[in-house]
Amino acid sequence: MDWSRVKNILIVVFIILNIFLLVYLYISHEESAISKESVAAVIEILGKNNVIIDRDCEIPTYKKNTPMLVFKNNDIDKKKIIEKLLGKDYATEEKDKEENENRIIFGEGLAFTYHNPNPSDDIDINKIKNMEKYLRDFFSGMGINMSQFILDRHIEQPENDMDTYIFIEKYKNYLVYDNRISVSITPGGIASIELNIRKIKGFTKKASPIMPAHQVLLKNFYKKKDITIKCVDLGYKGFENEYGEQETKEIFHGPAWRIITSDGTEVFLKAYDGEEIM
Repeated sequence: MDWSRVKNILIVVFIILNIFLLVYLYISHEESAISKESVAAVIEILGKNNVIIDRDCEIPTYKKNTPMLVFKNNDIDKKKIIEKLLGKDYATEEKDKEENENRIIFGEGLAFTYHNPNPSDDIDINKIKNMEKYLRDFFSGMGINMSQFILDRHIEQPENDMDTYIFIEKYKNYLVYDNRISVSITPGGIASIELNIRKIKGFTKKASPIMPAHQVLLKNFYKKKDITIKCVDLGYKGFENEYGEQETKEIFHGPAWRIITSDGTEVFLKAYDGEEIM
């Protein structure tokens, strides 16, 4: 066997294969790439109606086939939560618990609301980093793991001497908008909690094309006027109100673009077709 000839043939085959892979990668990049010109054109069109993209807002250029996210309901230790919020004397397994106007209402899985109209602690709410650590430790004391949650927004309400902290889970670089903890706190302590956390099982095997952010903005905002868009990001959002589903049932959320305007309004838009999630 002429090994030198075989060697030359293999070298040619590898060169052709590398050229093919380079061409394929180039074509794939071109098909998925979003030009700066197309984004700039949308910004210009929206600007004619005074729909302004804030200078600190970067419009994402993400355009990949994206799967859905699969959940199931979490288990919950109601006793531990009641002990933390109402004290050990009131730790029962009742669905709802109220004592001295403090109230906890449990939903399905790991979900509850808590209201305390007269908190009586002494807390310095003026330092955000300290408050974030305080709240993470507080929820850890209820057995709620916040390691995958980010502080999404901090809203000051000086007229009520109250701040609201909103935490959202982050899963593999995606925000999970409905896995959310909202806490309103005063110098006297925690006044209210709204918590809903479903257990993430993972992504579906099938991934579908999505509309890029600039096209979704154009579809939904080109007829609106006098709006400043502060933030555009991508995550997962339920398309329907699934509160009260059976615990064993799998729940699917789809990818969604979130638009936050200057007044704090959140608008959620399906990434698959750009339709608003009501």
